[in-house]
Amino acid sequence: MTNGLGSIRPAGFTGTQLEVGKRYSVLAVPGSGFVFSNWTGTVSSNQPTLTFTMQSNLVLAANFVSNPFVAYQGDYVGLFQVRSGATPTNCGGVALKITDKGAYTGKLVLGGVALPISGAFSPAGVSSTSVRSLGRTFAVLLVVDAMDKMVNGTVTFGNESATLFAQRIFQGATNPYAGTHTGLILGPGNDDASPGGDGLITLSVSPNGQVKAAVALADGTTLTIMTALTQDGRVPLYTPLQAGSGMLFGYLDLQWSKTPPFLWVKKTSLRDKYYPQGFTESRTAYLLPYTPPTPSQDAVNWDSAQLIVGGGNLAVPLTNTVVLTNDQIRLVSGSLSNLVVRITAKDGSVSGTFLAPGAKTPTAYKANLLQTLPLTSGGGFFLGTNHAGYFKLVPVNN
Repeated sequence: MTNGLGSIRPAGFTGTQLEVGKRYSVLAVPGSGFVFSNWTGTVSSNQPTLTFTMQSNLVLAANFVSNPFVAYQGDYVGLFQVRSGATPTNCGGVALKITDKGAYTGKLVLGGVALPISGAFSPAGVSSTSVRSLGRTFAVLLVVDAMDKMVNGTVTFGNESATLFAQRIFQGATNPYAGTHTGLILGPGNDDASPGGDGLITLSVSPNGQVKAAVALADGTTLTIMTALTQDGRVPLYTPLQAGSGMLFGYLDLQWSKTPPFLWVKKTSLRDKYYPQGFTESRTAYLLPYTPPTPSQDAVNWDSAQLIVGGGNLAVPLTNTVVLTNDQIRLVSGSLSNLVVRITAKDGSVSGTFLAPGAKTPTAYKANLLQTLPLTSGGGFFLGTNHAGYFKLVPVNN
């Protein structure tokens, strides 16, 4: 017998006389708009194909339910992480594609290695699978939430269990976040244990939610990260560093200019010129939409600013005054000399050189301009002999 819209194959099986003691195989086939749920009766199973041995008074029912998968088909992105002590070996990124039949394919990315996963959700929205790689078995439990358009779950390996959270990529007629977002990965100023300057980040967000992130970390590392925007305006950011022994890990939130802290891990590498001892730090990004100026406009709205550089093996911080005229920044007073500034109008990025007091060769720097009213500022970094310093622009009028 059947419950719900569906049939049993071979055709004509229901109601026929079967031989006791003989083995039979049947297949439950859902009708339009329905999916197979389970077999109940004398024999139970969650698989559509059922093999059984006929016995007296045997009863079988193939149960079908309305297809729940249409509501949550699509592409999902997110992260998985342990509750505490996150390291490059126990947290990473996740990407899934769910079909309207409940099947999925995807990958976990851990330590720079992609671990393929696939399977199918039950009508209740639950699936479990596993993958073996890196000498470990990763058991993956996934639970889909159609109402909130997310997938929760766990990734268990050895004695550790990581929480997995993925959201559907932005879908809609109009994407309010599409365009360029320019920002700073805020540094501590003090450069003894880690880079003191601000890292740079520029996001290019497409109307369909695809994101390209150009990142320049404050130790000089440059990255291009391909990720995606979720339905609630978040961008999961995970990328391995140092061949998987380090990482960037966390979320950027485009609903708010200041994002939640994310993790920057640099492992010990005695061959590195900058911070060979490594570090693990939480840093916050500050991201703002950026509109390229017209030919008659300046990239930002201030006329003059303080330019402050410090750390990076400089003896003391140096404060200078600069002015902005016709989208050109010019030094008018202070300890620096030979300031060269190049502004890229399309995204607000800045590069150039300056000459510190007593120095014989110019120092190169990189920075981003933040563009919004009433706040406009800029920040970046430069590399000294063996420390990374900061480069800050603080407007004195708007």
